[in-house]
Amino acid sequence: MPSLFLVSQNQSHKYEFQHKLLWSPKLNRKHGRNPGYVNMSHVRRGDIIFHVFNQKIHAVSVAKYDVYSSPKPLAYDGNIWDDDGWRVDCDMYKLEIPLSDHREWLNAHKGEVFDKNGRLKQQYLFELNQEQKNYFWHLIPSKLMESLLIDSTTSTTKVPNLREVGKSLSKKRVIGNNQIWIHDTLNDQAKDNVGKMGEQAVFKYLKKKYFEGEYKIIPVSSNLAGKNGDDAAGYDILLKSNKEITYIDVKTTTGSNHPFYMSAKEKKILNSLKHCKNSTYNIYRVFEMSKAGNDTAKFEIYDEDTLERAYFQAINFLVTLTK
Repeated sequence: MPSLFLVSQNQSHKYEFQHKLLWSPKLNRKHGRNPGYVNMSHVRRGDIIFHVFNQKIHAVSVAKYDVYSSPKPLAYDGNIWDDDGWRVDCDMYKLEIPLSDHREWLNAHKGEVFDKNGRLKQQYLFELNQEQKNYFWHLIPSKLMESLLIDSTTSTTKVPNLREVGKSLSKKRVIGNNQIWIHDTLNDQAKDNVGKMGEQAVFKYLKKKYFEGEYKIIPVSSNLAGKNGDDAAGYDILLKSNKEITYIDVKTTTGSNHPFYMSAKEKKILNSLKHCKNSTYNIYRVFEMSKAGNDTAKFEIYDEDTLERAYFQAINFLVTLTK
């Protein structure tokens, strides 16, 4: 049986329901550990989550991937929460179960989740104990329970858990003005998720590299910004400071680093920035991305000078028939 969690979504419930995710900072406002945020780090693919708002279970979901590090969503920009956080993507199924209907049992089996009156304590995410797991599991209609079990066992996609290897230990080599950085990946088994993994790898690399700097790293693609993302922008990430802007597009493959494809829009953005004094375009070329098990992935940074020397070969043509 998968682990069961209960999430209390108050001020964040509207955004998280709309985008089918859980997000919390890793640390509390005093930069200390919070049990609800620590519990986020325990969520794994296939775990079941009950979503509570206003003392009612409004939905139940399955975690699509293991929990992974993710920046605070743009919609939370005015919030005082730390930017560095945990994210869980989940498929939600609507429910409508008032906790008040079960208050007597909840009061008798409160544990760390419910108070002496059977009401949910103030915390973001709770992990249910065995008694609570058995009780909550049987609140789910049988047909929905079957769907949850199927979802929890058939999803094979994993989100990478990446770390930057120290420069003194890494296999960094110079290719012109470009560098290769080594990263660890965790159990990626889905080819369709390779592009997303590459973008997340680059985003995490930038967040770590510019953690205390003057740069702001802005997610643009839907892989990073969810439904607020723009996949037609011609780039995936913006790296901004008061002095300059770098437009970053990520190209990822499981094989070698050459060649790769660019869209017409990406090429147009590249050309438009060639002579801009305070703006530049970079391609982060992620390659040797593993499809299964623990392995390494690398990426090279191609700047405008390198791309200026590249050969662009037309492969496809858009054909419009006239009447």
